[in-house]
Amino acid sequence: MSRTTRVSTLSARAGNIAKRVGVSLLDPRDDLIDWYEVAGVAMDIAGDDVEQLTTVPDGAANEFEAYMREAIPVVAEYTGLTAASTLEAPVVFSREEWIAISAENMKPLLELLIVGFSKSVSSGQDVQLPNRFVRAALSGELGLVLGYLGRRVLGQYDPGLLQPSGQAGRVYFIYPNIVETEARLGIEPRSFRLWLALHEVTHGFEFEANPWIKKYIENLIAEQNHYLETRMARQAPQLKEDDMDFDQLIKTFTGGVYRQMMSPDENPVLAKIQSLMSVLEGYSEHVMEVTGSMLIEEAGAIGELIDHARKNRHWIHRIVEKAIRLEVKMEQYKLGNIFIKNAVDAGGMELANKVWEGPTNMPTLTELRQPELWVTRMLKRRSS
Repeated sequence: MSRTTRVSTLSARAGNIAKRVGVSLLDPRDDLIDWYEVAGVAMDIAGDDVEQLTTVPDGAANEFEAYMREAIPVVAEYTGLTAASTLEAPVVFSREEWIAISAENMKPLLELLIVGFSKSVSSGQDVQLPNRFVRAALSGELGLVLGYLGRRVLGQYDPGLLQPSGQAGRVYFIYPNIVETEARLGIEPRSFRLWLALHEVTHGFEFEANPWIKKYIENLIAEQNHYLETRMARQAPQLKEDDMDFDQLIKTFTGGVYRQMMSPDENPVLAKIQSLMSVLEGYSEHVMEVTGSMLIEEAGAIGELIDHARKNRHWIHRIVEKAIRLEVKMEQYKLGNIFIKNAVDAGGMELANKVWEGPTNMPTLTELRQPELWVTRMLKRRSS
């Protein structure tokens, strides 16, 4: 089968899945990335090895909704957070369905970034489109990343970024990955699924009890795009504007300059993003551990199994994760968990919940790595 035929087949498959879950990847203008190819390649990479895992069984949604109902009052009581709106019933996806939804969610964010890249070196209003080879390469690479994640993600809270304000987020569970993990680690399904529900429900409370977070993230995305545009425009003068096409832009800024711009220690906007993501993940990890011990007899053993699996991933997985910067996500879990534990030890959940009072209470990157500095800052503010 030729590449053209294969890509066409993958795109058609992606289109069928996208239509089934109510996703539209079409755009009235020419897309900078072929999103059907992204989804198609990802679905091919994440293809189910076991035939019975290609679909979600009847009753799975009701099962996971029951776990959420069990988790909600426990999380609410321990955290002291009050959700502004009732958490929606969860959606249980196959890998293909999750990929279709994720491609739709990624699309506006990445399109904004790429448009910004192009505008940073052009004084005109028209966005330069990549040639078909660069477009295919970008689409294929994104498909590889999304496909890899499609085999790894177990659950997710989707806050609905760039959606109308007031619209509640949704909890997703990716059924094949959950079943595969349970079998691989020898975990009892009910305990593991309730354990996952505790984590995702906590994310729901974080966002629904603190509506400012969603707007803050959207502002950070815009701020990050502006930062990258400005930095790239500063680097562009050595190339004549007429000669700086999209292909040269990609080559120029995927080297050392780009890597520097994507480092939280070098990029002040990314430092804020790293801090927020670490707090969100660390808070959920902490709540899951504490409330899990209340509800699940095997909670400690489950945590140890997952931690062991994270630390002893196959070397191939480590290489892939480094290439797609998934190790940053792992670092967020680690730093965030340590940070929240320190806050709770110093002043209970009342002190830990200070992070939800607004952006100024978020830890700096230095405070994230040295939680005692943040604790001191909050205690001083409380006593003044």
